[in-house]
Amino acid sequence: MSDKSRAPRWMRVVLALSLAFNLVVVGLVAGVLLQGRHGPRSADGAMRMPYIAALPPEARKALAQEARVQRRDRADGADRRVAFAESLALLRADPFDAGAFAEHIEAHLERSRPSHQAGRAALVAYLSGLPAEARAAYADRLEAHLDKRLKP
Repeated sequence: MSDKSRAPRWMRVVLALSLAFNLVVVGLVAGVLLQGRHGPRSADGAMRMPYIAALPPEARKALAQEARVQRRDRADGADRRVAFAESLALLRADPFDAGAFAEHIEAHLERSRPSHQAGRAALVAYLSGLPAEARAAYADRLEAHLDKRLKP
């Protein structure tokens, strides 16, 4: 009977990925909001999301390398430069068209969704491979990072 009441494995995986995505989004939003108080970039030039900052340096490097490979595989650097040039033109326009800029940002977010999904999947895969003690240590580092960054 307990087998019938338990959700299928694929559903648990989907729910875990959904939760991870939501946490990454919260981390991104928190990072953007806190950016002005703590400076825009870390010493190594990478934006620091709380979930990434709490990783050990070797894991951060491995995930960053994976992200670089994926960016290179997508070969959309020229498209991104064009999109940011459009952003700059919209911001400099007088009068400012808030609606057009909002649509442009929304389109940018949609274009970046595959990168975010890949990053989320890589983070979840890394964390899934950790033993309980290592995940607990990661949680402790994350908590310390958040306590430092989210001071009242």
